Amino acid sequence: MLVSSMVPNNFVGPIWSQVEPLLTKLIDRSHERFESIDVLHDLLINKQQLWIVWDTEEDYKIVAMLTTEVFRYPRKNYLVAQNCAGTRMKEWFDDIYENITEYAKSINCDGVEIIGRRGWISNFKKKDWKEEFVIMSKEFKKKKAQKTDLKVVNKEIKNGWWS
Repeated sequence: MLVSSMVPNNFVGPIWSQVEPLLTKLIDRSHERFESIDVLHDLLINKQQLWIVWDTEEDYKIVAMLTTEVFRYPRKNYLVAQNCAGTRMKEWFDDIYENITEYAKSINCDGVEIIGRRGWISNFKKKDWKEEFVIMSKEFKKKKAQKTDLKVVNKEIKNGWWS
């Protein structure tokens, strides 16, 4: 049986060796926007929350993970699900969806968002979600840094004013 739950941040360290391989699969897809150590840092300082799905019949093996983070817009707060990876999604999607939704309500969020691949849309449409935005990106090729001619300006300050 699969069970999903948020992981208290003091338990992130002990299970990190099982979570990190799942997260590592996302790094290439993110175009190196983050490394696993960045996510671990955010989890340990409570900026993000870790959710896992484990199989109670397979020695509590972790089969999926995702992170959430509260995004504070000027007028609303949303719990944003991101960094999701794993297997057997059809078996755990409904359970983790309910858990995350209830958590968002319990911390007074105005809603839930997800950052993910377009393949997620069919799962969320079944829950009465609608596709509102598409995030598209283009990564720039890195250029060699050019030297600039900087001049050092020496000004004296007299009575709190530049002279």
